Amino acid sequence: MNLHDQGFRELGRISGGTGKEIAGRLERLSSTMRDLLVSQGYGTVFAGPELSRQFREVATVAILAAGGYQSELRIHLKGALRVGVDPAELVALAEHLSLYAGLPRMIEMADLLSDIVGDAPSPLLGRPLSLEDHETRLIDRGGTGPPLVLIHSIGTSRWSFRPLLDRLGDQFRGISYDLRGHGSAHADASTVSIEAWVNDLALLIDRLGLERIHLAGLSLGGSVALAFADRYPDRLLSLHLLAPPSPDPGKYAGRARSIREDGSENQIGPTLGRWFTPAFLGADPWEVRITRESLRVMDPDSWAASFEALATIPSPLAVRKYPFPTIFLGGEKDQSVPPEDVRRLAALCEGAVFRLVPGAPHQMALETPEALLTLLLETKRV
Repeated sequence: MNLHDQGFRELGRISGGTGKEIAGRLERLSSTMRDLLVSQGYGTVFAGPELSRQFREVATVAILAAGGYQSELRIHLKGALRVGVDPAELVALAEHLSLYAGLPRMIEMADLLSDIVGDAPSPLLGRPLSLEDHETRLIDRGGTGPPLVLIHSIGTSRWSFRPLLDRLGDQFRGISYDLRGHGSAHADASTVSIEAWVNDLALLIDRLGLERIHLAGLSLGGSVALAFADRYPDRLLSLHLLAPPSPDPGKYAGRARSIREDGSENQIGPTLGRWFTPAFLGADPWEVRITRESLRVMDPDSWAASFEALATIPSPLAVRKYPFPTIFLGGEKDQSVPPEDVRRLAALCEGAVFRLVPGAPHQMALETPEALLTLLLETKRV
């Protein structure tokens, strides 16, 4: 492939039809200018492997936003989205740049981005909510559907359900929030416990003015959801337990000890390998990037304390029976909590059903949201 062909290939990937139109206009005026754009710009600089397409577009957006180049900024905001940069990453970039380039420039960027992404929820990064001794941040889709509150796994945040929330439409009012010690919910690690998470959830529901909810929890979130159901069965319309872990005090105490002794950075690679399929992990989409960074920025003491909280769950689990639909969901490709383990837990809950999420790894809401949504909607029709 020559530089000209390579340049048009990259131009199409980043700028789409707009870039080709610009190249066409330049060619009518000057073939030299066209070649500088296509062959030297996109065929040489943009085609190099040293920087990813996402990184290049984020850097380009930052430069153009700071300089006030509105027409070029619009092109590259669209280009950033086209190559896999998430709108939330661009909003976070605007927040970051406002410290350097000033708020007026970033308002211009925010206006352009709002126009481009259309009906994205506002605020895009979620909103804060005070929960007594700390503040959490939540994504609340609003709408007229019954409320569905989603609880994430250890080391992640409200973002673990964003792809699912994007697909709910009016079927549910989707709400995802940060557990204390995770994401933006900064709290002292000494306060982290199953009981504290249950209390936080009860307070969150009250603060949002909700009487009864559908509740779904992934992994650790499933353990929190189960404990909440034990204490507040009258607050639930249904309970979904997504890959809930089996009680194993020794295993989780060992995980906590490893974080404290070996450092949290050593846990990130193996954790992602258990959570995603190899192909998805290798593609490194936003869903993987946000998960990696959530683990990277998490307070190691809170991470270890979260595993220690899991280690307090007694084994074996007591037999339960709830007055609402209870569904256990196992991911077909889950390497962290195998589906057969989830099936065995389901057998301890009278009247509960087990469902297999096709093709799903542990982080099923991030990698296979469509398959997960199909099973969630089954419960709503019950």
